[in-house]
Amino acid sequence: MYVKEFIENVSWEEWEDRVHPGSQLEREHLPGPRPGDLTDNTLRRSRWAEQFVFEKLAAAASAIPGGGQKIVWVNEMEESFQPFDITIQKEGEDTPNLYIEVKSTIEEEKSPSFPISEAELDFARIMAERYFVYRLSGLQGSQLKVVQLANVVNLLQNGAATLFLQL
Repeated sequence: MYVKEFIENVSWEEWEDRVHPGSQLEREHLPGPRPGDLTDNTLRRSRWAEQFVFEKLAAAASAIPGGGQKIVWVNEMEESFQPFDITIQKEGEDTPNLYIEVKSTIEEEKSPSFPISEAELDFARIMAERYFVYRLSGLQGSQLKVVQLANVVNLLQNGAATLFLQL
């Protein structure tokens, strides 16, 4: 299965439970946000969301007969400061085929807005259809919501998404 087809066919429904099966990723223990908190709690929530997406993609990849997809969590050991969190590549290839940035919030949101850095937006522009954003909201609520956004720059160009500046 082609790597892009793989990611587009991953089903998230069975993963939107309170606890990810076979994992210690319990959402109840995530710390709530505090005003001005951009360090420990935010990093912990971001790391949880990255691990959640990584484990889901890795499980889906291992279920494919004959394998074929290599899933790499680039921040597994420490923050890499790359404009992506996870890569997916075909087995035997040297460079990733897809790049995934994970964005998350504790609250269940009606509006799926999230911050995106200049580096992330520049990289999304370069990678186009090879760059995905996975948006997780409601990390501590009763229902986790996962949204996959493909080709962020195209979404901006065709008016399906907008940027806003916050000071």
